[in-house]
Amino acid sequence: MSKTKKEQIFEAAARTILKEGLSQLTLQKVAEHAHMTKAGLLYHFSSKEELIQKMNEHAIVCFRQQLESYQETYKNEKAPYVRAYFWRH
Repeated sequence: MSKTKKEQIFEAAARTILKEGLSQLTLQKVAEHAHMTKAGLLYHFSSKEELIQKMNEHAIVCFRQQLESYQETYKNEKAPYVRAYFWRH
């Protein structure tokens, strides 16, 4: 499945943070890592703070989706939520 532009930006921001640290995160660096212009990035996120907030929200949604998928795997066992949560880690 092809990633959305926002997902590509999230990954570029994560790479920037991992490589250079959160204190060095700038929209310009994220744009460069996402192979786009800063103006293109600003089309999707109006500020670094919004980008970070949306990254966190996206991570939570992805985690919940994975957890639900794992719960389905363990639905016939005792405590499927707990098993799914621990299987994830």
